[in-house]
Amino acid sequence: MSLVDPRQRIRKISRLMRRLLLLTVVVLATANCAVWLVPEWLANTVVAQLPIRPDVPVNLGGWVRSAGFVLSWVPLGVLIYAMLRTRGLFAEYAQGRLFSTAAAERLKSTARAVLLLAVFSPLMPTVFVLLFTFENPQGQRLLYLGADSTDVMTAIVGGLLFAIALVMGEAAKVAAENEQFV
Repeated sequence: MSLVDPRQRIRKISRLMRRLLLLTVVVLATANCAVWLVPEWLANTVVAQLPIRPDVPVNLGGWVRSAGFVLSWVPLGVLIYAMLRTRGLFAEYAQGRLFSTAAAERLKSTARAVLLLAVFSPLMPTVFVLLFTFENPQGQRLLYLGADSTDVMTAIVGGLLFAIALVMGEAAKVAAENEQFV
């Protein structure tokens, strides 16, 4: 038998998750800036993950890096938004408000962001392949279209989170009604 109160455990985990999420947001934003500022890092990270054959030249010049930097913030901004909304959800839990309307709304907005990430995830490699090969001569410009099981799983998790958020919203309404009877 555990001597730890489950609500106390939830509060403790929630406080830890809030810190970890904030740290992750800072690290991701800093890393994104660094990668786009240093061409070698860009080549070894972003370009290396793209389906570009080694014989196809890639342009990592100034305007391409600038455009790529701006474009990279679209999915990263959505991810950061999701993480900050999740951080808000954990703030509710840390205060002991497990079935609040605010918690349900934060989970719902997190779910929407995850669903949006499921769209951006297969789209961004296409954008970057086009960007990095745009100035190549005809015949060496590439178009890439693709998705993988991770993209599908992201969409499934987003849908699951959305459904759970709807259930939480209903639970919050029931909890509020029950408080009025006591």
